[in-house]
Formats: sequence, structure tokens, C-alpha cells
Amino acid sequence: KTMLLSKHKCLNGPAACPSISCQACSSTVARRRRASAAPFLPSELCVHLKANQRGFAYNTARSHTRNKPARAAPHGRSAVTEEAEEVLPLMLKVKIGLAQSTNKLDLTDCRLHSVPPQVFELTNLEELSLAGNCLDTLPPQLGQLRNLKRLGLAGNRLRELPDAMGQLEQLEGLWLHGNLLKELPAPALAGLTRLTTLVVSGNQLTSLPDTLGSCTSLQELTAAGNLLGSLPPSIGNLQGLRRLVLNGNRLEQLPAGMAGLSSLKELWLQGNALDGSCLAMWLPHLRALEQLSLADNQLAQLPVPLSKLPVLTKLWLYGNSLRDPLDMDAHPKLESCWLEGNPFTGAATAQMLGDASHVPSLRHLGLDLAHLIQAAGEFLLPAVMRRLGDALASELSSERI
Repeated sequence: KTMLLSKHKCLNGPAACPSISCQACSSTVARRRRASAAPFLPSELCVHLKANQRGFAYNTARSHTRNKPARAAPHGRSAVTEEAEEVLPLMLKVKIGLAQSTNKLDLTDCRLHSVPPQVFELTNLEELSLAGNCLDTLPPQLGQLRNLKRLGLAGNRLRELPDAMGQLEQLEGLWLHGNLLKELPAPALAGLTRLTTLVVSGNQLTSLPDTLGSCTSLQELTAAGNLLGSLPPSIGNLQGLRRLVLNGNRLEQLPAGMAGLSSLKELWLQGNALDGSCLAMWLPHLRALEQLSLADNQLAQLPVPLSKLPVLTKLWLYGNSLRDPLDMDAHPKLESCWLEGNPFTGAATAQMLGDASHVPSLRHLGLDLAHLIQAAGEFLLPAVMRRLGDALASELSSERI
């Protein structure tokens, strides 16, 4: 077969480059190359070959490979692997070949329906991205990648995870958002003691396993957009957790173990069904908290005084049922506070505006326009008029003298 190489130049010369075209060249070369030529190695790759090119489909169950006679595999390689290589697209070969030296493999958006078996032979692999594919299951061979530190599986069709994932003892980051998971396997989480980041947003999880408390290195847990009705009591074991995102679930209560999250800096609970009764038990213990979102819940009053959260800088409380004013002047570090969509009275709004003037760090205060107008009409304007009246009376008195 003839392969045209337009404007070609590479380190090993045109005879060694498998690329059909190379954009950074100065000459035009045409050469013949048999389809059965020896497979290329990473050292033969053109330096300008785009290894991150996407859009190649791979499926080991392609029909034209089924009727081929079996052949002996070279030493150390399985017959399944040898047969799969025959249908493995060029760019997948390129990426897997490069991963042997970089220990990083990016198969994002490759339309994979299954994981190529060659991936599981990369036992030194540290980073693997399979995001944006069509995977609905993962084989237990995933547990062979014992050196894996980062695993991206977002945007697939996964409904379950293998227990063998718990064998990835070096794993530090796991991204599973945008799948169809209804549960996380308890044995798998029990083995991930070095995990620092876990993202499971946008699934169908109704609960989290109690073995989550075994992930004692966890610093970020993001589980927004699920169907969670509760959290396991063991969540209090995550004393190094810094960011917890639970927006858009069905939480009505939270366990008292939340008091153990002494390092927590960000807590996002927007869009749940919390009424505040359970928050008072543990919220005062989160003294490292800097950002707190309780927006779009069912709070009738603030669970704890702001003075109990000494380093809080950002607070979201819009979309609740708050009526009483917040004591903002007791919190000199507050920078932003959003209170729209609450049934504040004009008196409460006026009081908060007065308190805000004594908070030098405050830059953003969100209030409904209707409440501001009400406060101005009922309290601020009369106060101004009284001051003007007093000033005028004083001036008239001085003129008489």
C-alpha cells in the first residue's frame, strides 16, 4: 500500500516514521509500505505525531476476528492479547506504546466499549484516563495496576464497580462523576487508604458505604447531584477532609460525626431538605470553616451564631425561610453574604444594613430589592427625616439666639 507523507521530516528519517502526514516538515516523500510490516515502537514515532488525537473506536468483539484460526502467542503474551492487537487502531497503539515510558495513558473520548487488554499489562502505570467513553463495566483485571495514582472514569455508563478496585492501594485521585452508579462497593473503598480526592457527582447514589471512613487521607469529597438521603456515621473519621460538596441531594439529617471534620474549609449543602435542627450539634465544631453554603434548604433560623465560625468569609443562605436578622457585626471577617429569597421583614433588613456598616471586610451583601425598598420606606427614610428635622430645629434655635 502506498502511504503519502506530505511535508515530512522526522528524527529517524522518512523510512522510520509511521505517520501519514507530519505538519512540521520541509520535503515531500512517497514510499511503499506493506500492511504486514513490523509494528512500530515508540522510538520510531515521529516527534510531531499528535498522540492525543481522539475519535478511534475499539471493541475486542469485532466479528471479523472470530473465525481466525488460533495461533501461538510469543512468550509472556496471551493469545487474547495477540488477537486484540490486530484490531487495535493506530492511535491506541501509539498511546499505549508511549505509556510504557511515561507511565501515563490518556484514552479520553476514544469511544471505547471495553478497556483494551493491553492496558492491564502496563503494571507501572501511574495515571489512566478513560473518561468520556461508552464503558458500562470494568474488568477485575483493573486491580493489576497496583501503581496507579490517578484514575479518571467520568462520563461513561458505569452501573457498578469491581471489588478489585480496592487493590489499587496507591490510588490518590478517583473521578467517577457522570455515570449511572447506584452504589459504591464497600470492599473497594476499604482498600483506598491513600485516596485524597473522590468525585462521584451526577450518579444515582442513594447512600455511601460506611467503609468511606477508611479513606483517612481524603481531602476532597464531591457527591453533588445524587439521591443521598443520609451520610454514614464514619464520615467523622475523615479528619483531613478540606472540601465536602453535597449539593442537590435529598439530605434531611446529617450525622453527629460531622463534628469530627476539624480540617474542613468548604461545606456545600445547597439544594437539600435540611431544617437546621441537626446542624446545631456539629456545625460549631467546624472552626476551620471558611465557606458555607446552606442555600435552598428549609432553614427557619441560622443554626448557630456566626461568632461560632471565627474564620468564615463566605456564606450562602438564599432560598430559605429566615425571618430574623443575622448578627453580622459579631463576625468581622465576613466578606460575602447572600440572603435573597428569604421572608425578611423591613425591620430585619434595616438592622442587617446597619450591622453591615460595622463589618469592614464585607464586600457583598445579597438582599431582595423589595426588602430594601420596604426597609427604606419604613425605617431608613423616617430616620433620615428625623435627623433632618432635628438639624433644622437646631439651626432655627441658633438663629433665634
